[in-house]
Amino acid sequence: MPSFRTFIRPSLLAVVVLLLYVAFVIYRHDDPLALVTLGADYAPADLRAHAFSDEGYDGQFVYSIARDGWVAVDFLDVPAYRFQRILLPALGHLLALGQADWLIWALLGVNLLALVTGTWALERLLVAAELSRWYAVGYGLSLGVLGAARLTTTETLAYGLVLLALLLLQRDHWRWAAFTFALAALAKEPTLVFPAVYGLLWLMQHRWQRAVSFAVIALMPFMLWQAVLLSRLGAPGLGSGGH
Repeated sequence: MPSFRTFIRPSLLAVVVLLLYVAFVIYRHDDPLALVTLGADYAPADLRAHAFSDEGYDGQFVYSIARDGWVAVDFLDVPAYRFQRILLPALGHLLALGQADWLIWALLGVNLLALVTGTWALERLLVAAELSRWYAVGYGLSLGVLGAARLTTTETLAYGLVLLALLLLQRDHWRWAAFTFALAALAKEPTLVFPAVYGLLWLMQHRWQRAVSFAVIALMPFMLWQAVLLSRLGAPGLGSGGH
């Protein structure tokens, strides 16, 4: 039977801290939409009463895309750049089943699961390297990961997927790792550096077939999505920047 010390781990601690943080934010502002930090400059008319500030923060664009799809173009600072990071709003939309009242909770749920998964995967990688799993606290409680989950931005999902892919690679499931890296790139494009490094490593080792297959799986969904953005919005997401 697992002991209490075995049960308490960084991934559980990260979840508890996030839930307490989220509860505090909602209580303080008396509004669940405080989690997406809407800005009056970008909010649709029916959401301006929930504006957090004039400009808001990036979570508002995730929320707008998840709520309104392509119609959200009118409420984004740089549409192609924001639509480039489609995975979190797409998952939130699917989980909310088209119910606007559920959407904020669906997005939080995705990031909560990503926080657990990423921290757990890092724990496993640390244990495999014969290091303390408690070093994973530095990831699970970091501003860039836990803070992103509170702000409904894409980093928690993107890097949770990266860590899961690294764990899959550590166990030599490279095809599944490539697919997971592909999902990470659709959450946030800087994660492409991770599959690029592995592809380069295998090329240097003359493992040509693996390197090419890995690159196709990891990069093709992102490139196809860029083509969709170019067709629908007149610009790719890469290099377009955001305010």
